[in-house]
Amino acid sequence: MAKQRQGRHDEIMLIPFLDILCSLIGVLILIIVVLCAAQLQRVKGRTKEDVQTAQRYQTLQLQIKAEEQAAAELRKKVAELERLQQDRDAKLKDQAEKQQKLAELRKRLELSAGSARENKQKAAALQKQVEDLLAQLAALPRSNHPPRNWIDVLKEAESEGAGCLPKPAAPCSGWDLLDLV
Repeated sequence: MAKQRQGRHDEIMLIPFLDILCSLIGVLILIIVVLCAAQLQRVKGRTKEDVQTAQRYQTLQLQIKAEEQAAAELRKKVAELERLQQDRDAKLKDQAEKQQKLAELRKRLELSAGSARENKQKAAALQKQVEDLLAQLAALPRSNHPPRNWIDVLKEAESEGAGCLPKPAAPCSGWDLLDLV
């Protein structure tokens, strides 16, 4: 029979250590392969999805800018339309005022035409009255009042104390006094 060795009781078995080491190396190789495959799918450091997302973002940004410009143009047009509508409303208001003034002036013209006819009639009536009065004045004797010099003569005669003139009972004109003389 064989003799047993006596000093080697504490031997370490390497199989479990090698199993763990092989497993660790396999996992590291697997990680390296996955990373390399991911790098191959990337374009300049980006994946196809990232590139598509960036392209959609850029197109959306361009659309937003175009819509903002269109909105700004629409705001300008709306402001212009509001200004034009205010101008139109002001013109319509002015036109309405002018039409109202025109109607008022037409009424005044009609009234003044009627008044002119009435005034012509009144003027004709007054002219006729004036002509009648002138005719009556022409028919009256021109000596309605005594001349100044006759009045002076009578005053002198009275002041001299002639006393030849009787005092009238009623007021009389200078011609009545002359008839008494």
